[in-house]
Parts: sequence; structure tokens; C-alpha cells
Amino acid sequence: NNNTNNTDFYIRSMHYNPLGDMISACPPTDWRSPSVVEQYTNITKNLAATYNISYIDTNIVVSPVWDSQDDWCHFAGNTGMKAAIAEAQYVIGKLYNLI
Repeated sequence: NNNTNNTDFYIRSMHYNPLGDMISACPPTDWRSPSVVEQYTNITKNLAATYNISYIDTNIVVSPVWDSQDDWCHFAGNTGMKAAIAEAQYVIGKLYNLI
């Protein structure tokens, strides 16, 4: 969206973080569990709608592989690179209204 100073501003969904030892601990020592991330995503989506900011939901690309990496977190190796490229292509497609 263009605001009064012609700056494009977008909000992107937050990625899930895998259920590692910190998130699965009792009590958790990391707040980024899938249910909390979903709530943050809902909040950012609602803020984007309220303030007429373009929202890009990358979960359509990232969700199927969110826990598939060797370290359960960072896109790495062949699978990670493919996921990162797919996400980048998706975001670019959204930015230029190609999708």
C-alpha cells in the first residue's frame, strides 16, 4: 500500500518454530510454540486489516516444511534452500501482484 510519503509497507506472517527442548520444556523457556505463533499471526493480520497495510501470509509455503530441517529451525541444505527460494518467490509474487 502507498501511504502519504509513497512508501510501500507490508506485514509478513511469522514462521513456526519447531518443538525443540526449549519450547517443549515444562515450563517452556521459549515462547515461540505453534499456538503462540498463530496468535501473533492473527494479531498482525488484524493490525494489517485495521490500518490498511498489505499482509503477506507465507505460511502457505513454509508450513509444510517448518520442522523438516536438521536443526529443526533454519532453512539449510537442499530442502532448506528450496523452501527459502519458494518463500522468496512467493513474497516477490505478492509484492508485484503476480499471485
